[in-house]
Amino acid sequence: MALTSTTSTASTAVQTAVTQLMVTDRIPLQRLQTQKSELAARTTGYQGLGSKLSSLLTLTRSFAATGSQNPLRSITVTGGDPAAFTVTTDGTAQRGSHTVEVLQIATRHAIASIPVDSSSPATGSEKAAAAREAGQARFRITADGIVQDYTVDLLAGATSGEAMDAIAEAVNVAGGPVTAGVVAQGNGRSLLVLQGATTGEAARITAVEDLEGTWMTDLGLAGQEGPDTPLASTVQSAADARLRIDGVEVSAPENKIRNLLSGVTLDLHSTSSPVAVRAEQDADAVVNQMQAFISKYNAAVDEVRTLTQAADETGKNRGLFAGDSSVSRLRTALRDAVALPVSSGTTLRSLADLGVTTDRAGHLQMSDESKLRDVLDTDPQGVETLWTGAGGVATRLAGVLEGYSPTGSTYSRQIESWRSQSRVLDQRITQENTKLSRREKVLTAQVAQMQATVASLKAQQTYMGSILASGDSLFG
Repeated sequence: MALTSTTSTASTAVQTAVTQLMVTDRIPLQRLQTQKSELAARTTGYQGLGSKLSSLLTLTRSFAATGSQNPLRSITVTGGDPAAFTVTTDGTAQRGSHTVEVLQIATRHAIASIPVDSSSPATGSEKAAAAREAGQARFRITADGIVQDYTVDLLAGATSGEAMDAIAEAVNVAGGPVTAGVVAQGNGRSLLVLQGATTGEAARITAVEDLEGTWMTDLGLAGQEGPDTPLASTVQSAADARLRIDGVEVSAPENKIRNLLSGVTLDLHSTSSPVAVRAEQDADAVVNQMQAFISKYNAAVDEVRTLTQAADETGKNRGLFAGDSSVSRLRTALRDAVALPVSSGTTLRSLADLGVTTDRAGHLQMSDESKLRDVLDTDPQGVETLWTGAGGVATRLAGVLEGYSPTGSTYSRQIESWRSQSRVLDQRITQENTKLSRREKVLTAQVAQMQATVASLKAQQTYMGSILASGDSLFG
């Protein structure tokens, strides 16, 4: 045990000595590691900046867009009669006031069979009976200009109710120009009802005929429309929706009518008297979008300021990119993009004309919301042009941001440059570690040898001392 303890102590002493001797040798490695840490911090900081700028760029591009996607074009539609029709817009509606009167709603053509005792044996001629025995019947329906043949599989001895259910299922599974259903009339009697799959006069059922068996004939559904008369089994005529808009009568095959008024959809429910409908600028939505833009812009400005700020009086809190001209220029470019006058072709020349100003820190602020609302009411096109024109605020800002966003050339070049430098540093660190490892082995061997020599000399000294001591005792 004493030998082990002594050996361990000696080994620790060697390691301690080698560590002390290599303090100077490790300085180059420490410098390389510091450089890599700083490079990693700069890369992370730049990526965070890129993320904020990318978010701002997405919103800025929407403000620079021409068309319904621009939040400055937010339109709201008011008026209407919820009982008769509802009004919605996709944002492309033109400002204006209209009068809408629903004269007729669109309907689906419907024909119905004669009432049949559901529990009685299925009706049909001998041919129909033969078809039942074979388990199949066929018929043809023409509707909406489409000719569709149907095949029905029936069980032998099926009741009338089962036959009508089978016919309805076959029609619905086929997915053709009609739908079918069985309606209970009461007292055990039912009707087979066929309807056009869509509303509108053109979608009406024009002919029903048997191909095998006489099911349609026996149910009173077979027939052909005349030049001026519908099928005899008609219970509801096909009809187009009819409206009067600003005094002009129009029609449509559906009750969901799009773009009779540009960008406006009318959902018809019933007829109505004349009702006013107004499409106007949604000032609340525009103000909210403007506030969202201001918040994102200010967040980007703050991020740039933090990254480029100089050290404080204590020498601390220096930004990662303090002294970096490319990032410092970004701060100036952001300010100029939103603050410099615009040649918009209107009386609006800057964001200040919209009640949006900049403070000394470069932040945007909504200093006069009422001013923005007034301009939206009197010159909505001018507001849009101020942002979207060739030298508009959003167009200029997007141009600045595109280079610094994660997909931009400035960003990509900088990130790739740092990654390249990081790879070089990794190689140098590996080489330096290899060199230090060799140096450590050499020093460890040298120190161990020196320690062994010292130990040997000490042992000799002790031995000589013991001889001299014994000599003194002999001759004393």
